[in-house]
Amino acid sequence: MTIENDDGSHSGRNSPEYQEFLGQRALLVDDNEINLKVLEVRLKKKGFKTTITTSPKEALDLLESRTFDLVLLDLVMPEITGLEILDFVRKKHSAIELPVIMTTAQLESSNVISAFDKGANDYITKPIDFKVAWARIRTHLTIKKLNEDLEKKRQDSVEHARMGTLVDMAGSVAHEINNPLTIILGWVQLLNNSVEKGSPKEKILIGLDNIFQSVLRVESVVRGLSAFAKEGGGEEVQDLSIQNVLQTTLSICQTTLSDMGISFVSQDLKSDVVIRGREGMFIQVFFNLIKNSMEAIKNLEERWIKINFETSDEELIIYFTDSGGGIPKEIQSKIMIPFFTTHEMEKGETAIGLGLSVCKGIIEEHGGSFRLNSEVDNTQFIISLKINS
Repeated sequence: MTIENDDGSHSGRNSPEYQEFLGQRALLVDDNEINLKVLEVRLKKKGFKTTITTSPKEALDLLESRTFDLVLLDLVMPEITGLEILDFVRKKHSAIELPVIMTTAQLESSNVISAFDKGANDYITKPIDFKVAWARIRTHLTIKKLNEDLEKKRQDSVEHARMGTLVDMAGSVAHEINNPLTIILGWVQLLNNSVEKGSPKEKILIGLDNIFQSVLRVESVVRGLSAFAKEGGGEEVQDLSIQNVLQTTLSICQTTLSDMGISFVSQDLKSDVVIRGREGMFIQVFFNLIKNSMEAIKNLEERWIKINFETSDEELIIYFTDSGGGIPKEIQSKIMIPFFTTHEMEKGETAIGLGLSVCKGIIEEHGGSFRLNSEVDNTQFIISLKINS
């Protein structure tokens, strides 16, 4: 059975509203138990799981130990005020993550302004008109849900981009490994003949050294791919040498660069310049930038990629430049938008227009900045990162 409430909504268990908010967890805090009981009954009819308390101290304990989707908080209470509890909430949760609606019988504008300044989402005046209260509750929970859905889609798109990069890396790895494996096979055959013919020890040692160097090359390529793949499994933040990350990334695509006739030059960076971050994420940034440059300059007469650094006591600036003629002005504002691409996709390609937006997101997640430099003749991106001193 569906019951029509005096606010015009329907509260039966099969009603859309009940199903929409079924299981939502609301914390109700008020020093007036009658107010709490009335609100509790009304919200339970909407499918909410409610927790009520008249004690501000207990409210703090509940917020510390439990998870809620909504807080209705009395502004004026003894011992600990609603504003103090709001302060506690906002240190842990943003206004989008946990909506807080203040309830108050005091209509002084200063109190309302103070509540908003401290991060309240909204306020309801007492005595509570549930039609108004419900409209505001529903609005803020809808915003919360839309934000959660958007974040999930963003995470899905980032993972999609990561898997696309992983596929591209796998193709590069196969190409990179083929050369050293061919060298190893050739030297094994040659050494086998040398041993049978009693060749000089020096010649055998040269062969073994070539095999060893080729194995190191394969190991470097595989390690780069493994570091990137591990990022999806919760790689830990660690001290990173950007120089080493670049070398690891380069090991994955060096042969491809050489085959395309692209010169890659990286300025030396002191080994003691380190940042805090996830290695796999930075490999993804540099691989995407190199891949974009390869695609952009592959048909030019002059083909090069250069990386330069500037350092201060607190900041590392990375200039990633290629021989391209820069990004056209009409699309400069769009290139960081997810799924925007100037590359016409061919059947079977896995690349999607997320590379630069993902790079920007990763760098910003690490407290840095990522931007296009439109003031140079070539194509240049500038990355700024905090040095871990």
